[in-house]
Amino acid sequence: MSVELNPSSQLEFHRPFTQIVKETLTIKNPHSSPVAFKVKTTAPKQYCVRPNSGRIEAGQDIQVQGTSYLFRIFSYLTLAVILQAMREEPPADFKCRDKFLIQSAIITADQESANLSDFWTHIEKTAKESIAERKIRCHYLSSDEGSNPTNSTTVESGDGDESRTTNAPSSPPPYTPARNSTISRSQRTLESPTTQDTTEPADVQPDPRADDSLQTALDQANAEISHLRTLLIDARKKLKAAEKKAEDRKNRLSTGLVSQKIHAAPEGVPVQLAAALCLLAFFLSYFFF
Repeated sequence: MSVELNPSSQLEFHRPFTQIVKETLTIKNPHSSPVAFKVKTTAPKQYCVRPNSGRIEAGQDIQVQGTSYLFRIFSYLTLAVILQAMREEPPADFKCRDKFLIQSAIITADQESANLSDFWTHIEKTAKESIAERKIRCHYLSSDEGSNPTNSTTVESGDGDESRTTNAPSSPPPYTPARNSTISRSQRTLESPTTQDTTEPADVQPDPRADDSLQTALDQANAEISHLRTLLIDARKKLKAAEKKAEDRKNRLSTGLVSQKIHAAPEGVPVQLAAALCLLAFFLSYFFF
């Protein structure tokens, strides 16, 4: 149960390739449930797809009033497939082996609230067999074939005289005239369904639902941080008050001990009493012993 593509098997790019070339790929959802999709390519530095993942809602059945006829309106999404500008024009008979892989999966009712990243992670771990795949190859039209392009777009610089070239790493290496002397980079294509999937995600386009979820989570986190900051300030105030109270109590205790020492009565027998007792003991000893 896969999505439907237009074009269905081959995506054609029109010359010149020294400029950025833009083609369109339409994905249609023929199912009665929403579908999630993502696009991969064998040449992620050569192409970018916008959006490269997303959600297509289910189609609707509309009944003609007064009849029993039902018409189904399908939901679809048009993607922009951009071929980066090349340093040199490839030969007219150059055979492009680049491919795109479109993966899709039905979004069930219990997965409606999940964002696309969590949805794909769950599907790939628990129900990988439910992922449908469609492959579409790229074809570079020759000068004669591309003389009357219908849906291609080339992007020029602001002055309109020179085409915009790309010198960033996303640009492809220059082509050589030799036909069989080198091995093309595009041999990393998907050869058969049994071949291991070596495709890489195309240019990432954020999903609006994911942005809303992230914004909500960010707002909740900011609110929680503000609440914790308030609690921390209150705790610091209470700690300072407790420390001050303990310091005052300590000072009062110290003052009370000093006062007690100052006003304490002297201990021991007075000197006069001691002298009288000694004298009395001497006389008693003298007369009786």
